[in-house]
Amino acid sequence: ASVVMVQDFLYLVFAFIMPWIAVRFADVIPQEAKFVASQHTLSAMDATILEPSGLPVTQQSSLQAHFHKVINDIGVSHDYFDIQFRKSSFTGPNAFALPDGTIVYTDDMITLAGEDLAILDAILLHEVGHVEQNHSMQMIAESLFTTLAVSYFFGDLTGAIEAFFGVGSTVLHNKFSQAHERAADDFALHQLSVTGRNPEDFARAMEKLSESLPEASETVENWLSTHPVMKERIEKAMAFNQ
Repeated sequence: ASVVMVQDFLYLVFAFIMPWIAVRFADVIPQEAKFVASQHTLSAMDATILEPSGLPVTQQSSLQAHFHKVINDIGVSHDYFDIQFRKSSFTGPNAFALPDGTIVYTDDMITLAGEDLAILDAILLHEVGHVEQNHSMQMIAESLFTTLAVSYFFGDLTGAIEAFFGVGSTVLHNKFSQAHERAADDFALHQLSVTGRNPEDFARAMEKLSESLPEASETVENWLSTHPVMKERIEKAMAFNQ
């Protein structure tokens, strides 16, 4: 009975209690702490997998002005957004959000969209959804508290120490859960709809991204493990207003 009860208790802790604590903890983290964590993370990425953008400065400024207008159109509770651009041979076409509201597009993503700003807007709204719903901090908090719980239950105190020094790597790898990804998708589709844009723009963005992915690789397998199936996301966007 004890063996069964321990297993059930541990499942309860890691499947329900830890995520619940993470959400509550993330909600009370001050913006200043998010800013410090985000800047350290971006600096680490700039030193490893990112390079300065090769886009013309005028194009960067034009896109930044456009994206800030999109954000102003939807109305957000988060009062800080900073759109930046980077070049990366490691990530390919990509965009990601940091906890403080910094959103980074890779040059390849801009090239992939071409002149179609509606695709970039759909991707922007997805990333804004991550910021608005505090997904990055929830992810960090869940990782930290899970490590601490493992350390407590199994006596591995070194894991607890490493957790404090390694939380930045959680954001660095940008691995949101499927629940977070679906929530960010829902946010983007809703905002596209209520602002008079077309939710199908999100479907076209996903189609563009799926065409750019290699057919089979470890990177794709890792990406698919945390992202809902691309076909599912496209179908959901296509059917959103029907």
